[in-house]
Amino acid sequence: MPVTSENLGTGWDKTTQLIAKGENIFVLSDALYEVSPKGTSEKKAENFTETMAAATLGQHLYAVKKSGAFAKIRLEDWFIEALDEFFTETKQINALVAYKDYLIIFADKIWELYPDGRSTVVDEEDWSTTKSAVIHNGYAYVLKTSGEIYKLNLEDYTHKKLSDDFGVANTLVAFKDYIYVFGDNLYEMNPLNGKHWIGQEDDWSKTITAVATSTNFYAVHSDGTLWKFDVVE
Repeated sequence: MPVTSENLGTGWDKTTQLIAKGENIFVLSDALYEVSPKGTSEKKAENFTETMAAATLGQHLYAVKKSGAFAKIRLEDWFIEALDEFFTETKQINALVAYKDYLIIFADKIWELYPDGRSTVVDEEDWSTTKSAVIHNGYAYVLKTSGEIYKLNLEDYTHKKLSDDFGVANTLVAFKDYIYVFGDNLYEMNPLNGKHWIGQEDDWSKTITAVATSTNFYAVHSDGTLWKFDVVE
């Protein structure tokens, strides 16, 4: 299905992560901002330039710095708690997603990490080349630097390769019934079999990060532009 895009403004070139919050999004950049679907922004917290991965779980936002240290942000009042010893198994965390009541870490292995600090290795294979991971209908979809996309069953972590066609892609989003891949074009991919087609003919290979809400999805380009996308049905 055709995908339309709308420019919501520039100046977001320091962005490292986008996180959904209802129909708004969090932009983790030089600071933490909350941005509405119209592009209006409000600064919520300082010092988020080194965030390498982030996810919301319950009423908290978990952010991972380059050092591997976690910060836990309470969304009710924006209180920030440093969690330097929260997870010490590895410092190189490539992707972080929330599922059910825990976080899933993609690194040299895959871990489940609970809010009380308990962690369990659930897959021993090397996932250190993960570029992006998203959750859709009980599965994780993982993009690797090789351009391969894998589908993981989150009940037992069995996985299969869906595609190896996305060598220049940087990020994925799960929106409605499809997975969207930001590469040399914006691709729409069937999550069942990996078949894909062009949703928008434009070069999105320099996309930094992307996220979906229930009504739109968003991406930040390396030139600092924040884009909002919609699917024409």
